Amino acid sequence: MHVTYVIIQQDETTQIIQVDAKHHKSLIGPGGKYKKRLETKYDVSIAFARLEDDEEGNDRYEKLAPNEIRIRGPRSAVASAVAEIQEVVDYEVCEW
Repeated sequence: MHVTYVIIQQDETTQIIQVDAKHHKSLIGPGGKYKKRLETKYDVSIAFARLEDDEEGNDRYEKLAPNEIRIRGPRSAVASAVAEIQEVVDYEVCEW
């Protein structure tokens, strides 16, 4: 079990991507629904410049620029989450 933990730690990565802040609302979704779905689907954590309240009702802030999104998790999962986020943004940009 200790070996598994080490492997998981070695596979962890963090990627910060640049996405125009005007798209963040649709990436988060109502009540954080889309963000939570991505986190569950890919087993990653996703952070925007300002996150929703934590369990105790305290505001949590990330040290990110307004146009940045941080994705953390297993390397392949982060890559998949980034790809899906890019698809959503591309769809919004092309939407007429």
